[in-house]
Amino acid sequence: MIITKIEPQRKRSQRKSIFLDGEFAFGIHDEVLLKFGLRHGDSLTPERVAEITAYEEFRSAREKALRLLNRRPRTEKEIRTKLLAVDYGEETVQKVVEQLCDTGLLDDSLYAVMYARDIMARRPVGKPVLKQKLRLKGIPENTILAVIREVFPDDEQAFAFARALAAKRLERQEKIRSIGREADALKRRKQIADFLARRGFGWDTVRRVLDDILQKE
Repeated sequence: MIITKIEPQRKRSQRKSIFLDGEFAFGIHDEVLLKFGLRHGDSLTPERVAEITAYEEFRSAREKALRLLNRRPRTEKEIRTKLLAVDYGEETVQKVVEQLCDTGLLDDSLYAVMYARDIMARRPVGKPVLKQKLRLKGIPENTILAVIREVFPDDEQAFAFARALAAKRLERQEKIRSIGREADALKRRKQIADFLARRGFGWDTVRRVLDDILQKE
């Protein structure tokens, strides 16, 4: 097959249309054109064409991944899911992910730590909930366990997170209802206990928090 024409694409100035034996064959980015040194009159075997188009797909997928990462950090799973959703081949996606990991642009361990710290700074959760959030992001189990150990080095840290969360909840409740009656105190105690339980804090921690912040009720 002979390259009979290399034509700039009208709407995408950095892309070229390649014609083989007088017919349109495929489109490629200028980067690919230069990488393979394609010129008018070159002879291409089917194997060479397959190599060129495979690299074009890789380049396109890598560019898509970089745009995604430029918006916000992501996990390997998130990048894979996004790329596969726009019909890039699994082999291409794997190569892109490997290159991004090799260059440090994808780092599930770093992402997991940053993600966990952000959650605990904004609205803390207990260990089970944090683990589940990390699993949903596709973080490996061994990395999750390491993050949990860092975020919750001991029971006192869990207590501190839960107490801060409960104190904010109690303050919000006190702004919208009168306080002081026994029925109100019991109701608030149950509401805060349920709230902390939903956030994944264990009963021992919840009980300590209730005794601490409601001891004057």
